Amino acid sequence: ESQCPSLLPMDRTYILEDQVQHKLALMEKFIPRTAKITLIGYSIGCKIIMEMFKRNTTHTIHEIFFLFPAIENMNITMNGQIVYPVVNIFRHLALLVVFIVSLIPSGILHFIIRQIFRSSSANFISASAQLVNPNHVNNVMVLARDELNIVLELDVDTIKKMAGKLHIYYAEKDGWAPLAFRENLLREVPELGTDNARIDTNGIPHTFVVKDGRRMGKIIAEWIKERERMVTEL
Repeated sequence: ESQCPSLLPMDRTYILEDQVQHKLALMEKFIPRTAKITLIGYSIGCKIIMEMFKRNTTHTIHEIFFLFPAIENMNITMNGQIVYPVVNIFRHLALLVVFIVSLIPSGILHFIIRQIFRSSSANFISASAQLVNPNHVNNVMVLARDELNIVLELDVDTIKKMAGKLHIYYAEKDGWAPLAFRENLLREVPELGTDNARIDTNGIPHTFVVKDGRRMGKIIAEWIKERERMVTEL
């Protein structure tokens, strides 16, 4: 694969199934089969973990944490209705805009991004600048289109099998995972329990990676420790 993509969107694109296969291959290659695995998924990564869980026959998945899960009916969500026409109708126009922006000198581009995301880390600014490439954005849009077409009804059977291992964190307001989806999930899988489908009270949004990554990390770390204490006390 190209390490330095061209300014034209000519590189291979990947769909959701490719992502699932890639993560399964990584697990098989790098994680010993004797290890107890804790998986943490964010947004569409939660759907990828569900597919991994269904197909896994070799490893022990001990705990699973979902952050702001995009695991059902993405196309009817508030954000899904905004993104759908962009990735299906206006993709080439969007890529043209990205191409024009990508011509801006790197130093100026970093400065502009810093002005927009003043509270974000240097790592976020750098990653955002690197994303301004038509190949990268084309891949994102092709993947998003595939996700919107594939992630439809909640996979209740898989969630039921995950119960006891699965812990989910929702935002109070989320354009991809509204609380109505939480209510539906608990109605379909009551054995999951409300304490394993927690609602954020810290004002952390779905896009926590922009400026709330450290806070989100601490919350999940504490939840993992809480689970470990519960197991020890049994």
